[in-house]
Amino acid sequence: MPARVTTLKELAAQLGLSITTVSRALAGHVQIALKTRQRVAEAAHQAGYVPNTAARTLVSGRSGFVGMVLPIRGPNLVDSFLGEFVTGSAKGWFRTAPT
Repeated sequence: MPARVTTLKELAAQLGLSITTVSRALAGHVQIALKTRQRVAEAAHQAGYVPNTAARTLVSGRSGFVGMVLPIRGPNLVDSFLGEFVTGSAKGWFRTAPT
């Protein structure tokens, strides 16, 4: 098994392709030939490449986090509906990692 590739740049260098081409191939862009996409996907799988979550967050501008602002004082601090609301809003947000 080849050495573990930790960055997109390393994967691109290993394949002799540009970083942009490898990134687009992994994203499934149709501008990249199917044969190249398959070659990149296979190399990434064999090398154990895992996309950097922090980098994806920076590029997309989406963190995937949801925030709630709750009062810390006052008579309505404990609301019987709050637990139901949080549970309901969380449904569908959680997903399993692709295999």
